[in-house]
Amino acid sequence: MDVVIAIVAKIDEYTVAPVGRQIGYVFSYRSNRDNLDSKIRQLEHKKNRLQHSVDEAKNNGHEIEADVQEWLDRVPGVTEEARNFRRDEGRANTRCLNVSFPNLVWRHRLSRKAKKMVQSITSEIQVADGFDRVSYLPTRQSSIRNKGYEEFGSRMSTLRMMLEALRDPNVNMIGLYGMGGVGKTMLAKEVARKAMEEKIFSQAILVTVSQNPDYKSIQQEIAGKLDLKLDDLTSLSARADRLRSRLRQEKMILIIVDDVWKRIDLDDDVGISFGSDQKQCKILLTSRFYNALKNDVSNKNIFEVGKLSESESMDLFNKTANDSDGKPQFPDLATQIVKECDGLPLAITVVGSALRKQPCPVWENALDELRMSSPNNIEGMHERVYSSVKLSYNYLPSEEAKSLLLLCSLFPEDADIDTGDLLKYALGLGLFQGPIRNLKMAKNRMFTLVENLQRSSLLLDGSYGKDKVKLHDVIRDVAIDMSSKERRWYNIRNLDELDEYMTRDHKKFKDAVAISLLSCTNVIEQLPDERLEGPQLQLLSIDGYHGGSSYGQIADRFLEGLKALRVLYLRCVNLDPLPSSFPFLQNLRTLRLIECRLGNIAPIGELKNLEILDLSESEVVELGSEIGQLTRLRVLDLGRCYKLRVIQPNVLGSLRNLECLKLSYRFENWEVEGVKGCERRNASLSELKNLPQLSSLLDLRIPNVNVLPKDIFGEKLESYSIQLGTSLTASEIFHYGYKYGTHYYRVLSMELERSCQLDELGLGNLLRRSDAIELYGLEGMYSVIYELDKEGFPHCKHLRVADNAGILYIVKSVGQTAFLNLEILSLEILVKLEKICHGRLAPDSFRNLRRLSVFKCDRLKSIFCFSIAKLLEEIEVMDCEMIEEIVDNDEAINAKIEFPRLRSLRLEELPQILQYCSDHQPKSTTTTSSIPLFNEKVEFSNLESLRLLNLNIRKVWSGQLQCYQKTLVDQGAFGNLSKIIVSGCDNLKALIPLSLATTLEHLRTLEVDKCKVMEEIVYSTEESEEEIRLENILFPKLRFLSLSWIPNLVTIIKDSKSTRTDNEAEGIDSVAYNQPLFNSKVEFSNLESLRLLNLNIGKVWSGQLQCYQKTLVDQGAFGNLSKIFVSGCDNLRALIPSSLATTLEHLRTLEIDKCKVMEEIICSTEESEEEIRLENILFPKLQFLSLSWIPNLGTIIKDSKSTRIDNEAEGIDSVAYNRPLFNSKVEFSNMKELYLQSLNSLQMIWDMQLLEKFDNNLTRVIVKKCDNLKSLIPSSLCEVSCI
Repeated sequence: MDVVIAIVAKIDEYTVAPVGRQIGYVFSYRSNRDNLDSKIRQLEHKKNRLQHSVDEAKNNGHEIEADVQEWLDRVPGVTEEARNFRRDEGRANTRCLNVSFPNLVWRHRLSRKAKKMVQSITSEIQVADGFDRVSYLPTRQSSIRNKGYEEFGSRMSTLRMMLEALRDPNVNMIGLYGMGGVGKTMLAKEVARKAMEEKIFSQAILVTVSQNPDYKSIQQEIAGKLDLKLDDLTSLSARADRLRSRLRQEKMILIIVDDVWKRIDLDDDVGISFGSDQKQCKILLTSRFYNALKNDVSNKNIFEVGKLSESESMDLFNKTANDSDGKPQFPDLATQIVKECDGLPLAITVVGSALRKQPCPVWENALDELRMSSPNNIEGMHERVYSSVKLSYNYLPSEEAKSLLLLCSLFPEDADIDTGDLLKYALGLGLFQGPIRNLKMAKNRMFTLVENLQRSSLLLDGSYGKDKVKLHDVIRDVAIDMSSKERRWYNIRNLDELDEYMTRDHKKFKDAVAISLLSCTNVIEQLPDERLEGPQLQLLSIDGYHGGSSYGQIADRFLEGLKALRVLYLRCVNLDPLPSSFPFLQNLRTLRLIECRLGNIAPIGELKNLEILDLSESEVVELGSEIGQLTRLRVLDLGRCYKLRVIQPNVLGSLRNLECLKLSYRFENWEVEGVKGCERRNASLSELKNLPQLSSLLDLRIPNVNVLPKDIFGEKLESYSIQLGTSLTASEIFHYGYKYGTHYYRVLSMELERSCQLDELGLGNLLRRSDAIELYGLEGMYSVIYELDKEGFPHCKHLRVADNAGILYIVKSVGQTAFLNLEILSLEILVKLEKICHGRLAPDSFRNLRRLSVFKCDRLKSIFCFSIAKLLEEIEVMDCEMIEEIVDNDEAINAKIEFPRLRSLRLEELPQILQYCSDHQPKSTTTTSSIPLFNEKVEFSNLESLRLLNLNIRKVWSGQLQCYQKTLVDQGAFGNLSKIIVSGCDNLKALIPLSLATTLEHLRTLEVDKCKVMEEIVYSTEESEEEIRLENILFPKLRFLSLSWIPNLVTIIKDSKSTRTDNEAEGIDSVAYNQPLFNSKVEFSNLESLRLLNLNIGKVWSGQLQCYQKTLVDQGAFGNLSKIFVSGCDNLRALIPSSLATTLEHLRTLEIDKCKVMEEIICSTEESEEEIRLENILFPKLQFLSLSWIPNLGTIIKDSKSTRIDNEAEGIDSVAYNRPLFNSKVEFSNMKELYLQSLNSLQMIWDMQLLEKFDNNLTRVIVKKCDNLKSLIPSSLCEVSCI
């Protein structure tokens, strides 16, 4: 009976239950549909929230985590599928005689589909919930900029000796000294640049110490370039410890500590030090004084930068003072002036710049001034340098330029000074002469003055961005001296100076016109607790940042005695509440409260003369009605005030003189004016109509376009960044600006349902004037040009068009000019787009286009004609179902097809792609299967990055060797490739023909992934069976190699001789198993990281010791490997032959995972059973070792003698159990972390004789699921952290 019941139960399980489930789909149709709608809304909300975080991260210079970006890229496809579901929903009912009946078949299909989509969407939401962070600060691989460096023959020997010292493994620090202005920093940067070029270092970091070192700032500068966070630490010692620990992880880094005035303890005070094993990590000190270096650097490694020779001095002066031909304008005077400059490059440069294109009397006067100048002594300042800088200052064309230079001296040393900030100070102080009617005039004047100062060699370009400038430290010293004497502008650089001014020299302080405390650390605590007396003070700058999260607070009466103050700058100060003395500042013109804690800011409304109010990045929640009283306000900056939620009604509309308004892009609480029965509690966009002077409107975001009044944006608006639409967060075009250094002045992002709304809202003129445009939606439009702009958008530099179901063409033309200045074009989800260009274009159309991105445009068959495509520098084409070729070749058949500008190419998810560019060969001469993506006529001489993802191609490059020898080897097509990434190309049997491989001398990254039928990476294109002979080393600069999920991969390149023998004896399967991935033909001498995942290979490296002794040990192949990661290689019994293991001196990380048959990590390559003798310590720099899910692993390397005895007595299993993981042959003296999981054969970790080799550096051991392990940590390692 029980048997019968069981049978009936099974019948029910396999028949009744499934039938019921299928019927259930019909009855649950509505609930499944509604559930799908709910899940879609949840997904959209999740996407928008995540996108907010991503946009904020990008604005802060972060890189987005790959899984987060993949999720964001994937979700639109999921939502698009849901939209398609809604389109099909009409089929759920059938009409008959005008009566609607349920269509049960379609209801079943749709209900089942809805349920599966709900599961899919739920899964996506869970994935998003699992993101612990969205971004990270990218590691800044420092490239030393050395603009303006002049190579002098007299210094070449010094440069060579410094490089030689840096190559010496026994030298960890060198020094460079010489007087101010002699060119120490320039020479140090050039040494770093050449050292990185020669691969002595992989990274160089320069920090400036200066006369009054701020150790926290120095630490922060280094930490920022190492992606290290120190903000949570306040004490110097704790910060130094963390920085020191981080630097100990580096292997090839140079730290340049510039402008040292006195000896500092780099280790204790800053945290700059390296371990004894870090032979390629060095420190370079520069100073004006030999005595500042002698205690830390041996005498033989201290180098002096001397003066220039007479001829070098003369050449430099002629380059600076004369026209391009370099001929001296007044030879006799030039010789005497150069003599007065005394061979100092800075003096020669500034004097030469001052005299350029000046008449003879000016030159004569300059010579007299240089001879008579007698400067006061400034420590470390040569008198000729001082007099030269002062001469150049005196020859500036205007008092405005002089004032601007002196104003720059009030900033901290080596600071990147924003010209926009300078403008705010200059306007506040009234430094501009004559009437400045508006901000545009002021900006133009500022630009002109900066250009004058730069041409005079008194001002340098900043390190970041074109709107930044900086001062040379020597020029700054002279400017500080002059500003204090001539203007009573004081830059107080340390707390001792401040104390002197505050306690001992009251008169000096009371007479001061400007005081800058930006260079003082912890200055807030040193300020008086009472009113500050400065009756003549016009500018006061205080920076309260001290590395922690708590802000200092100034005294309540502190500002009472500063009634003449015109400019006040406070940063990182707690102003909640505002000091009651604020209303005393009735003369104030510029108020900048940056990153301050603010509460009620109503007292600011009493400052009736205020013209510039900058609250950037401060914590302000509400802009109260009192701010509306500032009727003289010209600039209101609320940028990145992320907590701002309320702008009281009519505040903005009251600021009638406002010219520049910058909002927080997170503020979106705009209300509609004039709604009956509804009193406004927030600002209305209609208020902007009351601002007749408004010319700059930045970061305005309007999610709901229904609150937008018509014609709100007038012709007077000259610069703007405006975002309109519900689904927009921060605009993509801002990120392009950060990424490519491009700044757009007129940015417009719009998502509108219908194109006719452009006219309804009066946005057409604004659109046509924009230089960066994003268009979403706009249904009812069939082409962008000329429906939106008959002139062809001549101002547009960046265009993005997305999410439109009607556009057929971007340009539909009959000979007109289109996009004359367009640089970047992005097209996304344009489901009906058939062509980018339809019809004949004028020749200068798209002439500046350099970047093209196309995504999910399923009707496109090609992208551009050759005449436009050859101009491009970057191309991305992704997820386009009908694309057959990227470029439609419209030129001669037999000509070479050259793309000389293209640097980056990405092709992804193009199922119909045949080739990049057709050569128009007759179809009968070739078959589809033999067509390569790049035929023999195509050349990319500057292509650096190539990504091919999920393509159905069978060949990437042509296999005709003779052809490649002509076009590739000789002429260098593809010769600049540095990165190749190939994934999901399931029809590729091999990747790179040998004839091309030998030319890829710059290849640094090679990643191949998920190519099901691929057997080798490099293949011979010769028909004969003779052995392949390589004239070039394969990929001599390759640094990163990743091969994963390639089940048929045999080797990098086949050895034809061994293959032939194996074929005869054992067949193809055994050939694949016996051939190593890297045979004797492969030498990757610069490879640093190797990643092998889920390969069926039987060997990674050859087991022939003699072969390796020649190619590896002697020549150093693979000798630079620092990281090896191997996972899922189930045919590997061992990983590294001992002959290779002895050469891996730089290996730091070794991770092996899920290798089922692996028995040992290092195997003997000798055929005899004699004991393996290792000449080198195995992996002397290994710091992290992870071994997991390797059930047969017995030991790192077998002891052949003990193994032989054990084999006879007890058999193989007991051998594995009795061997320790680390035996006497293993010495990992620098290992810090050990991770072991699921090693079923492991019974013992350490040989007792080895304990002393691990107790110095090992700090963490994690062991999981090693069920046969009898003991874990011996008593000698009891202090090691164990999990």
